[in-house]
Amino acid sequence: MLRVALAVAPILLVAAPATQSAAVHRVQFVFSQGGLPKEESLGGAVSTTNGRGHIIVPRPLRAGPSGYFEMKSRVAKGDRFVHVDRVGGRMLRLVLAPIGASVAAFADGSKLLALTVRVAASTDPDCPRGRAGTLTLEDNRSEDDVLRLRLCPPMHEQLYQDGVRGRVWVQIG
Repeated sequence: MLRVALAVAPILLVAAPATQSAAVHRVQFVFSQGGLPKEESLGGAVSTTNGRGHIIVPRPLRAGPSGYFEMKSRVAKGDRFVHVDRVGGRMLRLVLAPIGASVAAFADGSKLLALTVRVAASTDPDCPRGRAGTLTLEDNRSEDDVLRLRLCPPMHEQLYQDGVRGRVWVQIG
């Protein structure tokens, strides 16, 4: 009986993943930004943006034969990102929840993640809870990493590039 159980066990272990969606891949991402937006005047808002999460895609993130690949992806429930602007003596804090995403992969290994986000909590009266916008992350191999926030225009329409008035670090996958 034990011999039969051991003989069947490998078949069950091999068969188990086939019952799940074999074409689902979890892609983790993490990002951190600190400093002035690229277009902000000196003495303006100093910002930090931080987060980590994962998306679910139907295939591995690799560029196709054309050198480019883009796809819609699902976001994980419960992920949260924090953006803080320090303007004068005030601190404006936004907690962002992803509600949608698309991701692209390029031949040089670079990746771009465009997240649709919703404000989950806010201390900024001009950007209340429930507002939606985009957070774009660029994990570049041949250029500096970039973080772009478009939310509650014009207050939170900001572009951050590593080495340009601050630091940006993005890792996708």
